[in-house]
Amino acid sequence: MWFIPLAYSEVDGGSINIVLPPGPVLPPWPGLPEWPKIPGGGSGGSSTESNPPTVITHTIHETVMLSISQNATMERDAFWAGLGIRNRLPDKNINNVRVDMHIKGNSGSANDKFFIQAPGLKGINSIDGSGVISPLALAKAQWLMVPKPGAGGVNPEGTKYNISANISYSVDGVNFEISTQEIEILVKPQPKLVLDYFIPSDVIANEPFKLAVKVTNEGYGETRNFAIETAQPVIYDNPSGLLLDFEIIRSQLQGEDRSTSLKVDFGDIKTW
Repeated sequence: MWFIPLAYSEVDGGSINIVLPPGPVLPPWPGLPEWPKIPGGGSGGSSTESNPPTVITHTIHETVMLSISQNATMERDAFWAGLGIRNRLPDKNINNVRVDMHIKGNSGSANDKFFIQAPGLKGINSIDGSGVISPLALAKAQWLMVPKPGAGGVNPEGTKYNISANISYSVDGVNFEISTQEIEILVKPQPKLVLDYFIPSDVIANEPFKLAVKVTNEGYGETRNFAIETAQPVIYDNPSGLLLDFEIIRSQLQGEDRSTSLKVDFGDIKTW
């Protein structure tokens, strides 16, 4: 069985189900007449022979369901944001530390356009309003921010955003609040991938057949280093208990043989 990607033009993992449907049911053949006797020649007598009737066989179609799991991967843009706070007081804690990240776009707050991962902390226990920084200690926080689909807009040049942090804390019961300077980032448009699968409706035993996938980028950004890794097929429904198995033996890309690897690297896929 061949798995052949066709396109060069985005889970996460998934599976496709392949159903090989039964063929048509043929009506029974009517009874055949006796084969006529053929007279033989020769002096002094005659002989007769008869040929056996033609045997009619029926083709049997069976249904087998199998699953092929795949993982699709590609590069995406993400940003690290880091913040450091040093307590220069030799004998007092900085208490009630709270840090809020703010992302601003052309139309105002844009926090909803990013996935912001819970921060990694060092030198401080929390930044939700209960954090404490010990005397002369340095506290660090680091966030991973991933743009959501659409954050890059439709312009190939990308969309600009400004990121800042609002910090509040207290010392000896006195509250303070400051904001950091804004840092500008540029988010490029993201791709939108559509995968179309092509499978045969009927297969013949011991004959390789092809499975194909076409990848189309319908987004506004280019896909970088796109790849599909395929697992070997798994039969999950075999009502007749047929003694058969399926195996992916090689792959092709754009009609050219790649290798026996189950991972196919499509490379970069431009927008259509």
